[in-house]
Amino acid sequence: MATTAPDSTIDALLDAAGGLWAERGLGRASLREIGRAAGQGNTRVVQYHFGDEDGLLDAVLERERIRIEADRAPLLDGLAEAPPTVLRDHAAALIRPLGARLATPSGRHHLAIAAELFNRGTGADVRRAGGTGRGPGSLNRWRRLVLPLLDPEAAELHTRFSAVQFGHTEMARLGRRGVSSANRALVVERTIDLATALLQTPISDETRDAMTR
Repeated sequence: MATTAPDSTIDALLDAAGGLWAERGLGRASLREIGRAAGQGNTRVVQYHFGDEDGLLDAVLERERIRIEADRAPLLDGLAEAPPTVLRDHAAALIRPLGARLATPSGRHHLAIAAELFNRGTGADVRRAGGTGRGPGSLNRWRRLVLPLLDPEAAELHTRFSAVQFGHTEMARLGRRGVSSANRALVVERTIDLATALLQTPISDETRDAMTR
């Protein structure tokens, strides 16, 4: 990103890209269209500031990821200092920072884009969505903290990833639907309940048999 660009120009480009991608899906808005939506007359403005679509996408995700990391860090610190035996506390550390993104348009756009990447399921998309390819991010730390409380067989089936994927997908769904500030706490706590159930559900005999085939 060019450091000499006015903040208003960068913010306008990030807002335009986030809004178009959240509405249509990734890859369904040209860089020229994004520039026009940001009120820029230069048809190559995105390339000038971000290089290409991947650079722009990383910048869109990073803007909210910084806030998510800041919100999650103290929750993870608490889990590390006094490890609870209740999985709901771990689910809350995963979900609440995402739920906070429901309060702003850029946050809701981030949730929609991240959910699309998580649901694609490729390693590169997952790392991009969660920032897990950028060193010791909060999702990597969360996975390490929750692991001792999981059934080993559930952990083998990537239950932690399922909870992360569910949390982003559900928050994105709520963001698209629209959640009033009065109901935000309720939907976030309900999502934490559901993520907790996912983490603590035991492996069935049928699943265990399928694992050994």
